[in-house]
Amino acid sequence: MRLTIMAAITVADELFEASSRIRRLEQEITAGEEARLVAAQRAQVTEAALAAAFASAAERIETVARNLSRNPVAEGDAAE
Repeated sequence: MRLTIMAAITVADELFEASSRIRRLEQEITAGEEARLVAAQRAQVTEAALAAAFASAAERIETVARNLSRNPVAEGDAAE
């Protein structure tokens, strides 16, 4: 009888430890998923900012190119 009770206590203790570990791992998974979502949102914001910066730079380059094609710089003027 004692042996059965001791075995039951051991099994109950192991079950409690396993349940605690599962709960902790589930919390870690949830935290990892949340971190992944935050990183994905940051990546989207960064991507949008980069796209806007490239578009702005392209517009400025096009403006400079248009201005240069309208008013070409003579070779002698470029050295000054």
